[in-house]
Amino acid sequence: MAAGLYALGEQRQRTRDDPAAAPLYAPGAAAELPAQVQAFTHTLYAFRPGTVGGLSKQAGDYDFLMKEMVSLLYKFRDRPELLTDDAAFSIIDRALGPLAGLHVEERLSFRVSVPLVGALLEYPETENHVLMTLSSIYLTNQWIVENPRHDPRLRVGAYRDLRRFVNRGSKLEDLLLQATGRVLHNGFWEVNGRPYQSMTAHALINLSSFASSERVRTAARNALDYLCTQFAFQSLEMKRLGPYRRSVDNVTTVGMYDNDGVIFMLGALAGGYAWPDDFFGSGNAGGHALWAALLDYRVPAAVHELMLDKHTGFWARMQSRFGDADYAYGKPGRYFSAAGDAFAHGNPQFLQELYFVTPSFMNLAGGRFTRYPILGDELTGNRGIHDLDFLSRPLAIIPRGHLPQWSNLSQMASDVILMPGESQFWRSDNSGTYKSFSYGYFHDGDRDRHLASPMRMPEPLRSHLYREDGRQQFEPQPAGRVHFAFLDLSALPRFGFYVVLGSVGKSENSERHRYYSRGFWEVVPRQRFASASALKDYVLAHNPGAAFTNDTEGRRRFYRYSMTTGETLELDDRLGFAQEQCDNPIRRVWSAGADPDTDPPQRLSDILFNRCDADAIAHMPLLDAREVDESFQLTGRRLAYAAGDGELWVDNPYVGARLQLDSTDYRHPKRSESLR
Repeated sequence: MAAGLYALGEQRQRTRDDPAAAPLYAPGAAAELPAQVQAFTHTLYAFRPGTVGGLSKQAGDYDFLMKEMVSLLYKFRDRPELLTDDAAFSIIDRALGPLAGLHVEERLSFRVSVPLVGALLEYPETENHVLMTLSSIYLTNQWIVENPRHDPRLRVGAYRDLRRFVNRGSKLEDLLLQATGRVLHNGFWEVNGRPYQSMTAHALINLSSFASSERVRTAARNALDYLCTQFAFQSLEMKRLGPYRRSVDNVTTVGMYDNDGVIFMLGALAGGYAWPDDFFGSGNAGGHALWAALLDYRVPAAVHELMLDKHTGFWARMQSRFGDADYAYGKPGRYFSAAGDAFAHGNPQFLQELYFVTPSFMNLAGGRFTRYPILGDELTGNRGIHDLDFLSRPLAIIPRGHLPQWSNLSQMASDVILMPGESQFWRSDNSGTYKSFSYGYFHDGDRDRHLASPMRMPEPLRSHLYREDGRQQFEPQPAGRVHFAFLDLSALPRFGFYVVLGSVGKSENSERHRYYSRGFWEVVPRQRFASASALKDYVLAHNPGAAFTNDTEGRRRFYRYSMTTGETLELDDRLGFAQEQCDNPIRRVWSAGADPDTDPPQRLSDILFNRCDADAIAHMPLLDAREVDESFQLTGRRLAYAAGDGELWVDNPYVGARLQLDSTDYRHPKRSESLR
């Protein structure tokens, strides 16, 4: 409806400007569309926003429709010839007004109920429902008070007492400022959520486009700009594939496009996407993209350019951080203290994301499965996980260019190189990524896999494995517990790089070693080596067998790999086993030129993360994106940084643009953009 009304308005304006001009659209929008929309609004009726759980037949999720009606109402606020006065009043009176007002605390939790018995359990409402519901009520209140159409019907009956709808200084306004401001302190709760993050984004776009309050607009804009900044460093050609929270219905989904409305929203806003236009017709993609294009939010210049051009590449670390009582049974979600301090309740939970992105490929960490327990959620589990758990994806090398929809892991492996972790990949520890290097595993019950490779790759790429004297596997001398292979994709335009493939394993007859295949890859720029043979010689010379021992105890049990960048990594030989422990897949990192036997390693939490040190993780930034050069060395230049104190800055030297966001005081957010 909104797209049709917009097209009709544009067509009418074109005809007024030039009566002889050719039509803008084919087919054109029907002249009777405003009357049809008006008739539709007469069918609306309000029911319960938010989640409804249990066996109750009560309808819920009405806030999904509320945000759409708010967008339609405000988009055509000043166009009564398109959205008639009668249609606007019907949207308020029938669809939104019955839920308007300032008593919103009951919207922050939901009950699981059984007919004739009543409520059994009460849970906090989730992020997307909070923002959709509160933003829609807020903007409905605003419309009623401001009455932009001067409709006398909004001054009688239920609308006579306007004090019921005044947002300024209300609890509703404060809750919205908390929910939006929390993002720059703790990150999004529904990390990369499918489809929920796009619902959250739509609610934020409504606020940033239409709120009369400057601070509410700024708070929503800051949260949106943070989301776009994350996406710029998560994606290549507007594609992303990261770990996520919510929903369990998508647990087996590996496709990048499935139910991730954010990529279609930002694909429409930023351009530069590498999927067919007909993908906008999949699921709810087209609706999200249309609203993003029709409403007023636009990606900041400093971020927009980084979405489109990855330059020489970057290494990005991200996290969201909460306590295990932030979303607790019987209580609404908690964001800030009465004093305005952001905090996490209970034991800390840190959810890390790692991305290495260049113009040619992304090396993606799949994240680490993290359980978020809440009373009673065992009853709603699916495939061993629950709706608030943090779910992992496979480790993967994603090349540039179009990639199709994938319905399962086998289809994914026909297009990209990956390591799944567990056979149920969503329960894996796939966090062993450092820049162009990834260390992973495969585990599927009590099967002996210690001599196998954990990697899957597209069959056509196997013909590009380097061969020498009939061999395609190589061992250093003296031999250790490692086998190398070398993938030469340097001459393929879509790729243009080499891949070092390593398989490691120990012979001890124990489940921690025998039941796992473990391995690693390093993506290497083609300009660093004249040939795959030269790469092979370098890797074998710098990785002796003594760095890959058969020891299962003591300091020499850990593997050490010397990257072609000169950096050395120490790898946990028990990766994937006993995930509840704090062990880091990549235990230590030495800078180029350092001697691991005599020199100290770099501070892990400064360049990667150290999940064995809660204090270090608590002080690790929410977002840290650093530039690398064409040889994948860090240049020393940061492109974006968010410490987790409410501030984010993006410094784009390629176009001389800078973005600064400040939600330190959630009640008084600020932002600025500048061009040098």
